[in-house]
Amino acid sequence: MVYLVSSVLMMGIVPAAELADSGAPFALVAGRMFGLGRCR
Repeated sequence: MVYLVSSVLMMGIVPAAELADSGAPFALVAGRMFGLGRCR
């Protein structure tokens, strides 16, 4: 149940195409939520 809810929340934060291309979707979402990875 926790995995289902977290997956649905991820889909609301990051576009589906970007999630599909990611090798680590949870890390991608965490980076978006906490502002990590914007140094590029």
